[in-house]
Amino acid sequence: MVLLLLVWFALPLIFLRHSPILMGWPWMIGFPVGTLALLVLWNRMAGKEESLTVAAPEPWHAWRWVLTILLLAGVTVVTFFIPLTIHFWGGGDEIQMLRSEVWSSGFDKGLSRPLNMIYYWLGRQLTPDRIEGQLIVASLLCLANGVFLMGVVRELLPKDRILPVAAGVMMVLNRGDLSRFMIMWTTSLYWGPLCFILLATWLFLVSSRRRSRVLLFAACFSLGVALLGTEGLFPLAGVLSFLVYRYWQDRRHGFLWFFAWNGTVALFASRFVQFLLSKGGDVYQLRQTKGSHGHIDIATAIKVHLTAFLEYFNLRGALWEYWPAAAGVSVMVLLVLWLAPRLATAEPTGPSRKALLFAALAAGGAMIFGFLPFLHIPHLFRTHFLASAGESVCFAALVCLAGSFLPVRWRGAGTSLLIAGIAGVTSIATFTSQQYERRISSITFEKVTSVFEQIHSLSPRLEPGSAVLFVLDDGISSPLGGLYHMNRVSELVLGAPSYIVNGSSTEVTGKIGPKGIIPTHEFIVSGEYGYENLVAFRLSYDGTTRLITELPPALIAEAPDAARLYRPLNLLHPGVINPLPIFRLPKWSDGTPDVFDFTPGVLLGERWGERRISKNERLSREFQNDATIWVNPAGRTSLDLSLSIKPDSDYEKLAMDFSIHNDQGAEVAKIRLPKEGRTQVKLPLDPQRLQSFRFHFAAVEPGATAPPVLKAYRAGTVKRAFPARKRSDVTEPGTVLGENWHPLERYDGKTFRWVTNDAEIKPGIWSTSVETLRLTVECGPGAGEDGATLEVRAKDGEVLASTHIHTYAELQLKLSRPLLPNEVCQLHVEGGGLPSPRGEPRILNFRVFTCSLE
Repeated sequence: MVLLLLVWFALPLIFLRHSPILMGWPWMIGFPVGTLALLVLWNRMAGKEESLTVAAPEPWHAWRWVLTILLLAGVTVVTFFIPLTIHFWGGGDEIQMLRSEVWSSGFDKGLSRPLNMIYYWLGRQLTPDRIEGQLIVASLLCLANGVFLMGVVRELLPKDRILPVAAGVMMVLNRGDLSRFMIMWTTSLYWGPLCFILLATWLFLVSSRRRSRVLLFAACFSLGVALLGTEGLFPLAGVLSFLVYRYWQDRRHGFLWFFAWNGTVALFASRFVQFLLSKGGDVYQLRQTKGSHGHIDIATAIKVHLTAFLEYFNLRGALWEYWPAAAGVSVMVLLVLWLAPRLATAEPTGPSRKALLFAALAAGGAMIFGFLPFLHIPHLFRTHFLASAGESVCFAALVCLAGSFLPVRWRGAGTSLLIAGIAGVTSIATFTSQQYERRISSITFEKVTSVFEQIHSLSPRLEPGSAVLFVLDDGISSPLGGLYHMNRVSELVLGAPSYIVNGSSTEVTGKIGPKGIIPTHEFIVSGEYGYENLVAFRLSYDGTTRLITELPPALIAEAPDAARLYRPLNLLHPGVINPLPIFRLPKWSDGTPDVFDFTPGVLLGERWGERRISKNERLSREFQNDATIWVNPAGRTSLDLSLSIKPDSDYEKLAMDFSIHNDQGAEVAKIRLPKEGRTQVKLPLDPQRLQSFRFHFAAVEPGATAPPVLKAYRAGTVKRAFPARKRSDVTEPGTVLGENWHPLERYDGKTFRWVTNDAEIKPGIWSTSVETLRLTVECGPGAGEDGATLEVRAKDGEVLASTHIHTYAELQLKLSRPLLPNEVCQLHVEGGGLPSPRGEPRILNFRVFTCSLE
């Protein structure tokens, strides 16, 4: 009967795979009915059998189960869900949540993982048009893994009342994988299948103890769901069937359960082999194992994976900054551990040290089988989800083993306090790590949402056949993510694919050519877009998006004539602003505050500076004379604009006229500065078209000149906003590095790059006239004791500036002529080239701490 059931399931999984027959109603009705009939027949044929005479866990009353799960849910909320709200978006594979489905034919044909998308589908059912559902599903998977692991350990160690609960707690807290909060990259993709294999293991043990064929079928079905989610579970699934070893006193019974489990594994393994053969070996899984990460030292890789235990204590920040969360977690863990020994009437005897040591070793073996498929990846990113169950049991067993050396009277309380203390420390590590990741990351969900909202606010509908071009500020990382990700997301959300230029090679998804955009990555939307089909926006580090009406000349040097076809206003259409799907600010987010509220359809244009937040939490932007904004009327005939403007301190007492002009040149509002407080102005709108407004100011006192910049302030204070761009390299904004630089290094609190010779720098595409080079340098061993002459040379060898460097120096070099945007110059050393001492193979003439072209 087991063999017949396996053949029955092989029909859709292998023999009729991808067949249109499977989509017809006869099969969709007949297969479940046939499965039910076979299961009823098998159960009747088996008859009644006595349960095995093996130790069973003490029964837990339903209300005690509920209380235990609620306490674990509280730990999950504090240590997973709340930290998840801090940072969960990485700008990578999150696109798949927009195409969620129960059974994905695309993932089946491409990866043999048809159930990869079911977890995103569940999230979409919870919150169809918002992101919160994905976070809820990931948190439920975290909780379910802890509960099912607790059930498995209870079945295997029925006399122990603390270790099962401790293992469940450690599973919820598990930090072995550094990507556990990248829920749409990794968490749901790996924790989902792990959840089903833990459920399958628990059902397998319970069914074997009770001799229940129905539960055995449910276990094998759950195992199949797990293996259809990831092939990485095959090594772990192959050894889990040996958990039935204690039931082999009845060989017929033991062999039946062993055969059913491993027959299921063999069925799905055959399906995966069929997939590999059909692809001829050119598949993602095999490409990953063929040295995609370079030369891998297996011994070093194993050591890296075995050190995952240390992530429980990996602190990045003030130890007591999150003490309330730590205290709450410790109390909940103490309660659940206190409750466990009281779930039965008998006093707990607890396992022997030998049993705890064996449990730790067996769990360590399960951990190894969990990360075995990822051994070719020499880091902990997405490699420890499948190992986390064994890792958690192993860690909990070692803690309980340490507690067993306490006096018998204090053993239970001492062990519980030790576990609760570790849980508190781990929760602090989780919060500090999440805050650190958000601080160093240029990509957040709020920032991506802000970019989409700004574009959608200006033009709710883009012309069909158009494409969005994001031109990054000079020298920044993409705040949206790179490669194909934003290209596809933009196509689904805005109705037009997007391309990113003026970034590093790993971020750029397109390049400007003679005819327009040329895709540079195989996974992005195919096809070229001419200049007449482009809408370009300048994109800043903090997500500020500004419409570009004229492309910067340095960007289109290859095709200045063709670029005259660039007419973005022909592709933008005003209209009513409806909320975007998915990309809406989460309930807990403070949004993306700015000097104007973008939701009514206001978008910045040219001549605006970066967003700044002062120490007293005032948000402002500098803007130059004739700075512009764009307005989508959204059916309105006027717009009430609230603004607060303040000149620089040198001009704060200067009387001047601040006026607003529309795109017809007419003055529509006028203010006499200086003026205290906020000013309300009413801008007349044409409901049929997008309009721009220009902010102009001029001094009215005799002989006075208007200030070069003013500041616009937002009303009130901001508690949480995107930080201003921080220098992450030796360059300042507007300066871009070229070739011949050694990697970035940090030592003794300083950041620098070593240079052999001819290190290249250039002004960014947004630079205007560059006449000065500022450098902070220090001679290295390659320059010798007398130092060396440093020359700034153009690409053709023309010397633009020269100076002698000896030790540490802060230089301000006046160039003999201005540099054009994107014009490369070199830092050339005359002399030098001496070898470095102490076996350093590099020639180190000098190192650069800061570098800026102004």
